[in-house]
Amino acid sequence: MRTFVLLLICASVSGWAQSPMACKRVDQPMTARAEGVSELISDIVLSCTGGVPAGKGQRVPEYQVLVTANTAILSRELVATVFPGWGRVEALLLVDEPQMESQVACEPEVGEESCPRYGGETGANVFQARPLQENAIVFQAVPIDPPGDQGERIVRITNLRARPSALLSEDGPPQVTTEVSVFQWDGDRVSVDNANRLSARALPAVHFSVRSAFNEDPGADKPALVLTPSLVPKTDPDASRGFLLRFAEGFSSAFRRRNIATSGFDPTFIVSQAIPGAVLQTETGFFNDTFPKESGLNLAGLADTGTRLRVVFTNIPTGVQVWVSTRDVAGSTNYDKDSPRALLTYADLQGGGPFSLVNPWLESGYAQLYIDGASASATWEVVTADPSRVEDLYFSVALTSQGGNLRTGAALLTATIAPVDAPLAATETVQPTPAFAQLVELVPQPAFSIVNTLPGPRATVSNAASYSASAVAPGSQALLVVPGMNASPVEAEGDPVTLLGGVTVTMIDSVGLGAACKIFSVDGATVRFLVDPRARGGLAVVNVTYQGRPAATGTFSIATIAPGLFSAAGKGQGVARGEWVKTNGGTQVAAPLAAFDPASGEWNASPVDVTAGTDGVFLTLYGTGFRNRRALSWVTVEVGGVNVAPTFAEAHPDLVGVDQLNIGPLPRTLVGKGLVDVVLSVEGKLANRVQVLLK
Repeated sequence: MRTFVLLLICASVSGWAQSPMACKRVDQPMTARAEGVSELISDIVLSCTGGVPAGKGQRVPEYQVLVTANTAILSRELVATVFPGWGRVEALLLVDEPQMESQVACEPEVGEESCPRYGGETGANVFQARPLQENAIVFQAVPIDPPGDQGERIVRITNLRARPSALLSEDGPPQVTTEVSVFQWDGDRVSVDNANRLSARALPAVHFSVRSAFNEDPGADKPALVLTPSLVPKTDPDASRGFLLRFAEGFSSAFRRRNIATSGFDPTFIVSQAIPGAVLQTETGFFNDTFPKESGLNLAGLADTGTRLRVVFTNIPTGVQVWVSTRDVAGSTNYDKDSPRALLTYADLQGGGPFSLVNPWLESGYAQLYIDGASASATWEVVTADPSRVEDLYFSVALTSQGGNLRTGAALLTATIAPVDAPLAATETVQPTPAFAQLVELVPQPAFSIVNTLPGPRATVSNAASYSASAVAPGSQALLVVPGMNASPVEAEGDPVTLLGGVTVTMIDSVGLGAACKIFSVDGATVRFLVDPRARGGLAVVNVTYQGRPAATGTFSIATIAPGLFSAAGKGQGVARGEWVKTNGGTQVAAPLAAFDPASGEWNASPVDVTAGTDGVFLTLYGTGFRNRRALSWVTVEVGGVNVAPTFAEAHPDLVGVDQLNIGPLPRTLVGKGLVDVVLSVEGKLANRVQVLLK
């Protein structure tokens, strides 16, 4: 009997020696988006010790856990089918960090509020919160078995969504703080160290800018693209005559895909991501699709979409069709041409709604926007994101015209992160997740302009061979000088192209025929281009863009004949560019008229032996602007003041825009004349003088 009493006394003394259960908050704050309306904030994590563990078969003590915040808690309400009016939200409380396969959601019996547990038995370890007021939620009757002094129990509260956008002030970035309180069944408060802590520091999520087609800043309050009606393509959109939209992250995890399974290959694929404590940086939080459907728990934590980026165009000029790229087209970080990071989706007025891919309408990857009352919008959803790097996304905008009937005007745009927070429709019960507020009033900024006259300096056009600005001929090579332009030197590879080194040239002839001119080379302020072979004679207009922005406009004269001869140095004077040819019984041997001296950097005349060849010596000279002559008899040539008969004066068979002049044989009276002028006249129009060296 004494032994039994001693045991009772020892047990009692042991119970008295146990300290009451106490908890310490150990979570760390995260970075949230200042625009966020339903923004995930950091989990609340409690490390609890002490107390008396429940004995085998004893009911585990149940606690009430209260969470409050300095802003609205917007963890979405779940729709329960088994308990109408259940009033539970997606915020969850986990006991002891259960892994996915061991997670058991609390499903109370009908008429009950809790899921009791008993010592030595397993049971529910995931519990739903009930909304209490705008900034407070409560977990009721949560069984937490005190771990004793030598143990530790982890309590995690996850899927907390808050509204940092309501905290915007002039004092600094919004900071979301939360406080957790734990109460025993009898109302006594459990001690929680650091109960009130910072849960999220909020920073602006997105920086937006309009860029030229070549990714240059158009300047404050200036459109990224200015075109005349003739410059707008009639059918397929042309990226070089468009502009770019740049969305850049404000911090490294501002762009978030919907789910860890979301990708550019399958934007709608989702999987469970119910890993306690995992920082996944997706719009979806803690999500386990095996949880009960009856209580709506199978959708807890699941976001409706990934981060969306939205642009709205207004004041679109009549006749303009607006096209946008269906995916990102560039980026200074992580761009991959084979793996899109954002995809164009059909969306509602706020940029929300389920993901629905907009497929390219053209092989170029553009989709045409529907214009309603001079307005149109485009929404892209992020499907790939790297939370370790600050990323940016570029989307292309291009224009076409409806039948060429364009009105002038200046289009504007606004850009936001989306979906945008908006009043709920009558059929809606919860706000889309994610959702974002507009922190400041959006002021529309210039997008593009259709104008009758391009701004900028005056461009001048001259014959590419003679450097004469009096006139150029259809199909000839011309030089265009753009004051102030400083383009890097570049030559077209093979045939000329309509876009080279960021430069485009368009011309309108005297009857209104417009054409995109082909360009041979660009160097600083000089562009060598091909005059449209179809151009009619008279006064013409030239327009130049450089890196997507207007660079210059000008007027010039087109004449059927405007002859010029190329010099070896390409300066309109000096030694002629060409060859001298000696013939012997049908055999021809050619030699150049000039040679380059690397030491002096100059072209020197090579002597022409007038006495060489049994059948005479001929000259082949190259020029431009005389292929349209009426007959060879209208061509005259003097060499050293002596008439030499032309044998050929037509377009070069291989070189675009180059004309070829063959003359000879050279008379023996020219022997030893030295450096003499070559004077070409075509239909009474003189070309520039070039020289040959005769011996």
